Formats: sequence, structure tokens, C-alpha cells
Amino acid sequence: MNEPSPNNENWFLRAVHSFREPICVFWLGAALLFSTVLSLYGIWIAFQNPYVLQDDARQYAPLLYRYWDSELFRSDLILQYYESITPSGYKALFQWTALFGVDPVGGIKVLPLFLGLITTFFCFLLALRMTHTPFGAFVAATLLNQNLWTREDISSATPRSFAYPLFTAFCYYFFKKSRIGCFILLVLQCLFFPPVALVSLAMLAFRAVRLEPGMRISGRAPGFWIVCLSVAVLLLSPYSISSSAFGPVVSRAEAKTMIAFMKDGSQPFFLDPLQYWITGPHSGFIPYDIRPPLIWTGLLILFFLKHRYGGRAPLPARSETTLFQAAKFPVRIIVASTCVFLPAHAFLFHLYNPGRYTQHTFPVALALASGVVVVEILRRVHHVNRLAGKVLVFVLLTILAAQSVNTLLYGYGYRQYLSGKYRDLYSFFHKQQPSTLTASLSAEADNLPAFGRRSTLAGREYALPYHTAYYSQIHGRVSQLIRAHYSEDPGEVRKLIRVYYVDFFLIEKGSLTLEWLRRPSWIHEYQPAAKEAVLSMESGKIPALQALLPVCTVFENRDFAVVDAKCVLNKIAK
Repeated sequence: MNEPSPNNENWFLRAVHSFREPICVFWLGAALLFSTVLSLYGIWIAFQNPYVLQDDARQYAPLLYRYWDSELFRSDLILQYYESITPSGYKALFQWTALFGVDPVGGIKVLPLFLGLITTFFCFLLALRMTHTPFGAFVAATLLNQNLWTREDISSATPRSFAYPLFTAFCYYFFKKSRIGCFILLVLQCLFFPPVALVSLAMLAFRAVRLEPGMRISGRAPGFWIVCLSVAVLLLSPYSISSSAFGPVVSRAEAKTMIAFMKDGSQPFFLDPLQYWITGPHSGFIPYDIRPPLIWTGLLILFFLKHRYGGRAPLPARSETTLFQAAKFPVRIIVASTCVFLPAHAFLFHLYNPGRYTQHTFPVALALASGVVVVEILRRVHHVNRLAGKVLVFVLLTILAAQSVNTLLYGYGYRQYLSGKYRDLYSFFHKQQPSTLTASLSAEADNLPAFGRRSTLAGREYALPYHTAYYSQIHGRVSQLIRAHYSEDPGEVRKLIRVYYVDFFLIEKGSLTLEWLRRPSWIHEYQPAAKEAVLSMESGKIPALQALLPVCTVFENRDFAVVDAKCVLNKIAK
């Protein structure tokens, strides 16, 4: 840690020489406690009943259940695809826990606690090095924690939730100039969430090669960066090769013709110019609402950079060099992220969604910058008027407390925990053979793998359009399922069952009507099958499947009927 500034009388602005000092331990403990409280609230929601799971975690449930029980999801297209695109470190983690008989869904529910604590620990240490003030480090860590739970990333316990602890830890060792630490964290990023590894490589590249006055390039030990780049390529090669088994990545021209990438599609990408470049969920520079509001005070860090170049006197109690180093570090994170964000647009979808390179790093940069800004403002105010400085500290703590309550009550990360509504339905499927395959156009199809632990033919959550061979199979499945649902020709039903070896149909009550078919739904992405179904129903034709419901239904509740496919085949044959 750099030499701290002289000690202030204000306890909140007291500088430290070591993080082992009592005041530092106090604020670190407070930050870790706050992270624990936020995570425990999420865990409490998740364990309210066995059928509660975070929205995006449902997509990985089949893969994780397969590690736990090898009989589940055999020859499942969706599982095979997700296994090919899931980073090897994430898979290895749950394979290892499965050896000890740990329920994978239970592991997903508690994992955010540990990811949050690791993120908090390294954010605090990094902010402490930047501000020399434990209170400033606490502010940065608290703002980052509040941000984590106003989003769904860390609560999902999916690969992207590892971005925060791994990137924050990398930044700490980067600021500390520890090559070993940077190398280890880069390897872990490649294994758990490759997009953030590219941002880290960009930061290392800026350190290896920099521009000096006169636009001359100055090399600074580029050998280490070359080693890191080589290792990253080596680790990411199997990942790209495995995903290529499902076809080439969709091109920009192809994507612009696909409903899935349009405004109302499952992966809205091509929006109006403002959303496309700035706020779009997949393409934008700031793709998600970054909260809490106080975190945006980090933008005032630009004032300190201007202060350095403007030649004004340094701020009270800080040396100009130390302040400048602290101020430019968050900017370096943003610049490095931007330098990967732009190529991701240029080589669209080959580096996955461009927003992945900013949405995880910007909150870290803003939280760190906010810690620096808050400390410097408090120091300046305290230097002028000590009473005003104490009042400002009280106001700051009040705002942090209010934001914390708001996060607990309305945090998006908590609202993304979904509760399965049909326990009897999931219990029915759980009792079926492990190889059971169910076909359904209902949104409930997305829940069957996670809660019923049985395969589904297709579902909105699993219809990722990024690899052409995979999506063409999903498109074919859903299109044939739509025809089987709404055609008056029993042959369409028979074709679906025989081609895909369907065991059951999950029919939502009321779904075999024109009103249900016309409502906004994911199935309208699958043309021309959806349009043909609407025309057929408008002409008064009765779906063949409707006549088979009374005789082939094997399970029924208030909203759904489960139809036995073997019974359907027998009735059609007669």
C-alpha cells in the first residue's frame, strides 16, 4: 500500500498504514456483514420451497442434474448444447460437488453468498489501496454490493456471476502490480467467464504498451502480456471448438432476418440506434440500469483527472501523484472494456454479445471511483468546516442505509427468483422414466427440466439463436409442435411423436383456441408455422389433438392436462 496521508481528526477519514489495523478490520467486517445480509435474504427466498429457482439458473439445471444423476437427460439436445457453451471451470465445480452428493440446485442457491463475500473482500482491499481510508473502502464495497443485488447476475449463480469476484480480484492484483496474482486470476476468468478475461487482457496490454508524449509507443515488459495471451488462447480453444459442433455462429446478416433478434424476440438485439448502442440489453454500452444512484458519483472522478492536467494545487491531505493514480484506475477499466466492446460489435456474435464486456466491469469501476470521490469530497469539506464534514458523513450514511432498504425491498436480483406453481405436475413428471420427453407450447415447459427433472422438446428459455445448427433444430421442433397442436390432420401429431420420440404432451387449458393463439407469445417467432396455425383456426378447423384430450389425458390439474403420446398414436391408428 502506498504511503497514506497524515491522520485526520475525523474518525471516518482516518488513514491507515496496514489493513490489519483495528479501524480497517472494523470497516472490512462491516462490509462483509452487509454482503452476507444481502445474500442471506436471497437464500431465504430461494429455500422457501423446493420449487424456487432463479430465472436464468433454470437453463443450467439439466446440465447440473446430469452431473448428479447420469441417468437424467440422456441424448437431450438442449443439455448437449448448454454443455458445449458452458465454461469448463463452471462445469468442473459442479462435477466436483456432485462427487460429494451435493444437490446441484441447492448449490446454486447458496453460491451467491460466497461470490458476494469474495467480491466484497477484494473490492474493499482495492479501494483501501486507492483511498488509504477504510471508510472510503467500505463505501465502495457497499455500493458495489447494492449494485449486485439490483441486478440478476450474481443471484443467478450462472457463469456470468463469477465475473464480479474474479474481475475485482484481478483489479486488486493489477493495481498491486502482482504478476502472479494477475496470471492466476486471468486463468480462472478463462475457465469460468471468458468475456471478462478479454477485458483483463486489454488492461494488461495497456500496461505492456503505452503512448508517451509525441505519440511514441513505450514498451513495458510485453513478454508477460504475450504469455498471458498465449495461455488465454490455449484455455479458450476447447471452448470454441466444442460450441462449433452446433454450427457456425450466426452472422449479422442472418440475425437481422430472424425474429428472435428483433424488439419482441427472445433475444432483443436490433433496436433503435439509442438502445442499440447505449441501453440495449445485449448490444448497449450500458446495457442495464446501473444502480444505486449514489454509485454515479463515481463520474466525478473525471474532475480529478482534469485537476491533474489543469495544474491546480493538490487537494487537502493527499499528494497529487497518489490522487491521480487512484483517479485514473477506474477510467482504465472503462477504456479497456470499451476496447473489447467495439471489436465485439465489429465481429458480431463471434465474441458473444458486446454488452457482456461492459455490464460487469462498469459497476466495479464506478464503485471504486465513488469511494475515491466520496473520500476526497469529505476531506475537502472537513478541511474547510469540521462540523459540515460531520453532517455530510451523516447524510452519506443515511443515503447508504436508504439504498440498502430499497435494495432489499425492490432489488431486481430478488425478484428474479421464480416459484414453481404446480407441485403436483412436477411430482408427476418426477415419477416418470428418466428418458421421458415432453412437448409443450406453454411457458411452463421452461420449468420442467428444473422442477420436474425431465426433458422438454423445446422452450423459450432454451431457444438461443446464436449457433445456426442448434437453433435450426429448435426452430424445426417448435414449428412441428405448432402444427401438431393446431392442425386438423392427425398425421402432424403422429409425425411429431415418431420423429422426436415424444412421450407426453403438456397442454395448457385454453391453448387450443384462437384467442390463446393470437395473444403475444414466444411461438410467434416460429414462422410460417405460427401464421399457418392462426389461419387454420380462423377458418374454423378443429385441432386433431383436441378430440384426443378426453381419452388420452393421464394427469390433470386446474391449468394443465398431460396427454400420453402412446395413447394418441393408438387412437390415430384406429
